[in-house]
Amino acid sequence: MVSKKSKILFIGGAPAVGKSTMGKALAFQDINTYYSDGDFVRDAVLSSFPGSIPPEYSKSFFSSSTEEFLEQCKLVVPPMIVAAKKRLLRGKEDTVVVEGMHLIPGLIPTYDSEVDLGQVILTLPKSELRRRLIKRSFEEDKRPYMREDIEGKVESSCEFQKYLIAMAEQYGIQTIENISPIEKVIATSGL
Repeated sequence: MVSKKSKILFIGGAPAVGKSTMGKALAFQDINTYYSDGDFVRDAVLSSFPGSIPPEYSKSFFSSSTEEFLEQCKLVVPPMIVAAKKRLLRGKEDTVVVEGMHLIPGLIPTYDSEVDLGQVILTLPKSELRRRLIKRSFEEDKRPYMREDIEGKVESSCEFQKYLIAMAEQYGIQTIENISPIEKVIATSGL
């Protein structure tokens, strides 16, 4: 059983809002915190599907319809929660920070008998989101598709962000404009 003092913080948001940067910064602030990177998420999903990841899990946000992506989220989130709890069972850390676009309010439980849960949604003004997506499209060779139709990607990201904000309001999840100090994220996450 996981210690009740153990915590899982879920950081969601649209592409390029700074989920990874915030997650790493939170983990850097506390030696007893584990930051879950993309490998953690892939391993969590793979553990649910021996062999290979089914195609419905492997489409990117930008190559999926909204409905396909939301269905993917419903499939991906449960293994992420299980993997975070397993990480806490190791006893090396007392907090796990999980970040990702799949972490949509309403898919993350608000209560767990074994651990304290917190969730925040990071947001950005459209101009900053656009700047970061353009910058990312030219920095990341592993994502050449980012260079195609960048304005369409900006619009998709802004629409997804609006959806996340609406869902956060519906489920009482804090949204934080990610031009905020890290202390605000800690204070508003409930951890």
